[in-house]
Amino acid sequence: MISRRQIWLLAVMIVCLPAVAMSATKPTGLVLTPAFQTVQIKTNDGRLPFELSITNRDTSAQTFALSAIDFGSLDEEGGVAFLGAPASELEHKYGLAAWLELSQKSVVVSPGQTVKVGVTIVNRPSLVAGGHYGAVLATAQLPGSAVKGEQVGVQQVLSSLILAVKEGAGGAKLDLKKTNWHHSFWRLPTEFKLGFGNSGTVHALPRGTVVVTDPGVEKWLKASSMKPVA
Repeated sequence: MISRRQIWLLAVMIVCLPAVAMSATKPTGLVLTPAFQTVQIKTNDGRLPFELSITNRDTSAQTFALSAIDFGSLDEEGGVAFLGAPASELEHKYGLAAWLELSQKSVVVSPGQTVKVGVTIVNRPSLVAGGHYGAVLATAQLPGSAVKGEQVGVQQVLSSLILAVKEGAGGAKLDLKKTNWHHSFWRLPTEFKLGFGNSGTVHALPRGTVVVTDPGVEKWLKASSMKPVA
């Protein structure tokens, strides 16, 4: 005979089966890789080819329109802005789209398939030394019958960011522009905001450590021949 304990364990297993089956399902969606990459350009380089991969994890074939566009900084929080024709001359100075060539203008990716797309940076004399930033966009094309009447369609656009650095530039020049923290006489600050500026010609990725010290404590440690512990 089956005991109550065995019945309880059997019930738990039956309840858990849908969750296990759900976790075993394959991921869906459209993927463009790599999400971003850095390309080093030497002065005597002519053409620098590389590849991007588009993967279709959905159940139907998908057509993508391919294009190249410049991108820049959106705000102080690190957002990315794709730059169109009205962008400023300063933004286009560091653009890359004018020197990008795509192997094709569109591509069809079947369900479960991964397709390679060729991209080439053409190192013409007009590409000056320094950092240049562009993106390849893969825009999913909606079927003509996908949206009817007052329905709203969602168009997926995949992007792969390209950061190119041509030798001969002065490099990055990182400066601490501003600091801000909330504090009072009775309590230490709990949050610091540091603003950095880059007056160089190549992008910079600031990384570091903020150390908070008390001048009075440091003076006492020096007098006692002791060192503060990080």
